[in-house]
Amino acid sequence: CDLLTALRMREGFSRSEWQGLKQVFDRFSEGSSEMSVWGLSRALRWVGHPCNLNRLRDVVADLDIMGGTSAMFDFRAFIKVLRRCRGKERDRAVEAFRRCDIKQYGVLDRKQQA
Repeated sequence: CDLLTALRMREGFSRSEWQGLKQVFDRFSEGSSEMSVWGLSRALRWVGHPCNLNRLRDVVADLDIMGGTSAMFDFRAFIKVLRRCRGKERDRAVEAFRRCDIKQYGVLDRKQQA
């Protein structure tokens, strides 16, 4: 399916998200085809995924980007790191919801929301 192929190529991001992320990458890579770990950290913060350098190293190691030896990241690597950060954030939100959903109805009543 063309849609699935396109989404896989864009790591699950929509076309408009992909274009916006390319602009963020260009901004923090300062026009280069790669960005440093510092630029990567700043770019992640810019898009709402603050990530300290220790956590960022863990994410990069988990993904084994560039064999884990490079201190520079191309756009594809930036997208992979961002996707992983977004997934971890989603997992934390789901876990927090499950802890509050005592009755396991899949919704929180007003008392549980407080």
